[in-house]
Amino acid sequence: MASPPHEHVMFICRGLETVRGFTNALLADFPAEAATKQLAPNGIHALWIVGHLAVSDEWIHGMIEPVESILPSRFKSLFGHNSTAVADSSHYPDLASLRPLFDQTRQNLIRSVMRAEASALNRPLGEEGVGFAETPLDAVNKIHWHEGWHAGQLSDLRRELALPGIFP
Repeated sequence: MASPPHEHVMFICRGLETVRGFTNALLADFPAEAATKQLAPNGIHALWIVGHLAVSDEWIHGMIEPVESILPSRFKSLFGHNSTAVADSSHYPDLASLRPLFDQTRQNLIRSVMRAEASALNRPLGEEGVGFAETPLDAVNKIHWHEGWHAGQLSDLRRELALPGIFP
């Protein structure tokens, strides 16, 4: 039986829930017809961001424990590290069908972090961390920044579409 999570682990997980809440607020009224809008040639778009964050959550979850992916196998090539967003929406699932997977991968990651032993969270990743993280807990902590980066890109897309801000 796993020991209860330390306070700092719970703090990190609350942060993951908070940042996902902001990202979901940015996506709440995002028009489906603009899901692949790019601000620049070869830029990313909302659909790619959602898929990329889901793939990233599963990647980090897999650092902690073996994971049976809930994502279709083609998602790594569509949304993973070094993938390229394309404006043709036929390359992707629609935003509405992607959103539940986006939320589920985060919930799965948080559950895994909360039940993990300290030894699983603090093991050295070496090459597995691809220069992003030294340990799984380091990776979990850094995805706050990673998601915030992409949330800023969503905010720019919203501004271009003349959508209202999410803060009162």
